[in-house]
Amino acid sequence: MLCKEEIKTLVDLLRNMETEIKYFENFFTSFTRTMMNLNNRARGYMDYSDIDVLFANSTEKSMKLIDLYGEKGYVSCKFD
Repeated sequence: MLCKEEIKTLVDLLRNMETEIKYFENFFTSFTRTMMNLNNRARGYMDYSDIDVLFANSTEKSMKLIDLYGEKGYVSCKFD
């Protein structure tokens, strides 16, 4: 049986996850809409094979990803 504090902690974690999921959904929707906008597309084939889109659910994980890709010579774009 969970005590009140454990339940409160779980509820807080779930709320935080919900907020992060909504943020990611909004970002991804915007990115996809921009990439797929048929009104502004290039006349020829666009090669996006050199673009990686990453998402981290914590600052610690994002810093690890940035460091890893930095070591490989990638340039990162940060969105707040």
